Amino acid sequence: MTPLLLYFIKKVADDALQKGVAVSILSIQGTNASLEYIAKVAADTRGINHIVEPLKLTKNFNFILQNAIIATEVTATMFLNKALTFRHEKTVIDNFKALREIGNVTAESIITFEYYPKDKDVLKGTKELLFQVQINFTKLDGSKCVRIMSKRVEVTHDRLEAEKHVNVNVVGLHSQFQAAQKAAEGKYTAARMIQKRNMRMVRRALATDDATEGQKAHYELWNNEAVRLNDAIKKTKIKEKSKGIHYDSGEDEGSDSEEEQKTVTEKIVTEKVQQKIQKKQERKARRGDDDDFSNQIYQAQNPMYSAFTYDDNPMYDTE
Repeated sequence: MTPLLLYFIKKVADDALQKGVAVSILSIQGTNASLEYIAKVAADTRGINHIVEPLKLTKNFNFILQNAIIATEVTATMFLNKALTFRHEKTVIDNFKALREIGNVTAESIITFEYYPKDKDVLKGTKELLFQVQINFTKLDGSKCVRIMSKRVEVTHDRLEAEKHVNVNVVGLHSQFQAAQKAAEGKYTAARMIQKRNMRMVRRALATDDATEGQKAHYELWNNEAVRLNDAIKKTKIKEKSKGIHYDSGEDEGSDSEEEQKTVTEKIVTEKVQQKIQKKQERKARRGDDDDFSNQIYQAQNPMYSAFTYDDNPMYDTE
């Protein structure tokens, strides 16, 4: 993919966002459309990307048309208690405020935030925490609006008590999104570990007598979607190994001198950064020839494909 084409793809996405247009991309099964690159337009504009069978085109088009844009220029600003901070957010202000630029949204759009205690000692004795999200958006008639939602949440220091009330739907959607983002960065092992870590936590809750049928049902749905992404990652890593491509770094030898050790350490850090950049670029280039994997990565970042969202979703067809 040449720099000129990449610039064109970015400009299409930027223009569509500015005009409040969602771009959906459907490619035909058995062809290669370089979804790794062009499907980003659909992702950025909150459209849909999918590989379809020619005989199912009508069904997929109808599904797309049913999910029209309801607002544009959407941003969400999340506020936490100052004892908490965000994880995986690009724009964080003073640790407790995160700004998410969303753009277009449909009635089924979902975003999630992840946070953790910045200072556990400050939380001791705290009985409740206040959360607030401010959503700015433009309605289709041009009206500028803001919606503010606040909620007080009771605090518990009992892990089992907290896990008992886990919202499996939210955790599943968030895990899928974060895992897919790691995969897009070429961090395939990290992507799989995100899913494993969160699933382990949910399984602890499901193993108790307090687990609800709803939690169990949502876990099964999440597991099915996680398996799709995990299998795609494993398949890709097997392909890499069959071609003699290995990214695992070996152990670095030390040095007797403290001065030499510092120099070696700085060199190692620089080399590791360069290796990560190279790995990301090489894996992205290979996905340019693998529409199936790229398609699944982008789909996992979009709740529109989730079995959580629809019971009968033509975009989520495992047959």
